[in-house]
Amino acid sequence: MPHFLEETRAIREDGTWRIDPQPAALRDRRVDIGDVSPANQDFLLRAMNSGAQGVQVDFDDGHCPTWSNTIQGHFNLLQAARGLLEVSGETTVANPALLIVRPRAWNMDEPHMVVNGRVVPGALFDFGMHLFHNGRGPFLYLPKLEGYKEAALWRRIFEFTEKKLEFAHGSIKATVLIENIFAAFEMDEILFELRHHSSGLNCGMWDYTASIVVNFRHRPEFLLPDRQQYYMDLLISTCKRRNAPATTGMVPFVLSELPSGLSQAEAIDKTRSGKSMEALAGSDGALVYDLALVTPVAEVFTTPRERTGKTRSSSVAFDEKMFTEKLLTLPRGHVTLRSVEMNVRVALLYVLHWLHGQGTVVVNGCVEDSATAEISRAQLWQWVYHRVPITGTSQQVNAS
Repeated sequence: MPHFLEETRAIREDGTWRIDPQPAALRDRRVDIGDVSPANQDFLLRAMNSGAQGVQVDFDDGHCPTWSNTIQGHFNLLQAARGLLEVSGETTVANPALLIVRPRAWNMDEPHMVVNGRVVPGALFDFGMHLFHNGRGPFLYLPKLEGYKEAALWRRIFEFTEKKLEFAHGSIKATVLIENIFAAFEMDEILFELRHHSSGLNCGMWDYTASIVVNFRHRPEFLLPDRQQYYMDLLISTCKRRNAPATTGMVPFVLSELPSGLSQAEAIDKTRSGKSMEALAGSDGALVYDLALVTPVAEVFTTPRERTGKTRSSSVAFDEKMFTEKLLTLPRGHVTLRSVEMNVRVALLYVLHWLHGQGTVVVNGCVEDSATAEISRAQLWQWVYHRVPITGTSQQVNAS
């Protein structure tokens, strides 16, 4: 079971250490555009020109890693880093959003590159291509870390790269996406390992939820997790203790494709309401997919120099027993026929679009990527395995 590690207790209980100060380019983290596949040149350019603070150049969840897409993506990234992107006469604005590259996770290989007879991990291919060819910043999102030992591996990779490419020590900065239930118990340790290279932590809500379903799929008490507040509060309070930026999840709405029962004004109001709660908790910013949401979300988050007073998470005492109980005690939720149908629809439509080389698909007014598709797949498997009753019917979820 996930737990706070005894062997690293000294790191957690030492209140004196902090991560290194942020460079000027990373001090305002109000809005990043998420799920931007670099293979989509038009979306990449519009995201850079959107007025957001950053663009998550995503080789992971929002990208379909065909060889054609991946090479085109790295070429587009090279052009973007030099201000040379041009689509239908539109070019990069004078002060574009910061490029923050999200390499693939360690579970994905790049079969088109072999070194000493071994296929190169996709994470190293994407990282190496970006650092060697661009070297700006360089700033990263690190996905799907399962614990502090992976952070230590990335630290060694960063130090090796800085030495080889003659970058100043600590110039590589990375935001770690806390997307795994085990990593949620090792956030202090992750920040400590990357303290010279850290640009904070982000709540990777969808992968985090999927990790609970996948890791505990055989256990009926872990059906339908819904403890997001405690996970977010722990992340933010950890970051505040270590002077690290804390950012929260992506708004999935696509305003031009909302279902008939939801207006654009209502979607924007829901976005403002949700992000206001996160700002109150102490979040420094969030991600959006729809560029029309940049301004509404930016208005919610004040810049760090404007923020005053205590946030909810900064006043939450760190209590290992309480957080362990809250993170692992999940309610027995209800499964509706609509939720079953929606999960089937998301999973099938995502696979269909992925087979056509697209890393995202819009379903019911929200963008879906490999993380949300994995939740749909994993929940369906779990519901079938446990033959979960469907609310309001005499039926159970089964394979037929």
